[in-house]
Amino acid sequence: MGEAGLAGKPFATGFANVAPGLARLVLGVLALVIAALMAVAISVPEVPEDPNARGDLGTYKQIVTRLQAGETYHQALHTELVDGGYGTRSVFNWRPPFFLEMIALMQTEQVSQAVLVTLSVLAVSLAGWVVLNSAGSGMAIAVAVTLGMSQMAAIAPVASICCELWAGALILLSVVAYGRGRYWLGFAAALLALWMRELSGLYVLVAIYFAWRAGRRDELLAWAIGLAVFGAYFAWHAMTAMSLVLPTDPAYKDGWLQFGGAAFVLGTAQFNGLFLLLPLPVTAIVLPLAVLGFVAWQHRAAQYGLAAVLAYIMLFAFFGRTANGYWGGLYAPLLMLGLPFGVVAVKDLVNAATLQQAAPPASA
Repeated sequence: MGEAGLAGKPFATGFANVAPGLARLVLGVLALVIAALMAVAISVPEVPEDPNARGDLGTYKQIVTRLQAGETYHQALHTELVDGGYGTRSVFNWRPPFFLEMIALMQTEQVSQAVLVTLSVLAVSLAGWVVLNSAGSGMAIAVAVTLGMSQMAAIAPVASICCELWAGALILLSVVAYGRGRYWLGFAAALLALWMRELSGLYVLVAIYFAWRAGRRDELLAWAIGLAVFGAYFAWHAMTAMSLVLPTDPAYKDGWLQFGGAAFVLGTAQFNGLFLLLPLPVTAIVLPLAVLGFVAWQHRAAQYGLAAVLAYIMLFAFFGRTANGYWGGLYAPLLMLGLPFGVVAVKDLVNAATLQQAAPPASA
């Protein structure tokens, strides 16, 4: 596949040579999935934004301001959570300190945004290099365009305060690093993503699974040490946070188990750079095409990408409030890695589906 692409021949996916009947079946299933998601997307009501609402990013920005003024992290967090009406009785509403303290140390929004943009460019560049060597220059350009559209989120106002964008860029970097065979870079990026946002732990499980399947014992040992350190850090954070909870502190009546289904999954997938500006039905097309693309792209990076995307889809089908759509920043960049391959896969499937069975040779 890769040699054909580098030689200038059109890239062909794993669906290029399937039987016509199977091609028609896959196209039919794809059409049904897109139609179902489109119906969900059309039925989702638009929720008007409250101009007076500070939102999560506004709250985190206030915390950073307090940290830079000399307040301790947990005290600043408690004050802002209570002022913002958040339920503080659950430790999962208390973000661990690593990310916001890191942002505070960078002093200005311009510096933190420059670092985020640099990380995004690094991830996109490595992704383009991996695709170039496996599928040719045409696919590499297409991936660079789609990933560029996704990573444009890094230049949005207050983007650098959104830990999901940092973790999402790191997960993308990890996926393509593993795909390139740079296992320690993949490990380091995944572990750092976990420290940026604990929901990255789902991708960490994906990375551990592939390390186990490949028998990389040194990486598994590194994961054991890394997770032990993170577990101790989170336990300290949880005990410190809960020690500040007062009897008057609010609590959510319901948790994050909301069973949002396809509607919430689409909302998370839409948190994807410039795609956030497009109607939700566009995401209803992009999401299944990206999954199809990972299936069609016969590469190690595609295996990691597919497993990560499916894991987050399953998680967000059950967990997450309507206002938590920005959680999709964790896996939305991966969709842009798979999307170009999905488009080519549809072309290959249509070509395979329309082939006529060769007539049997005449008997002697």
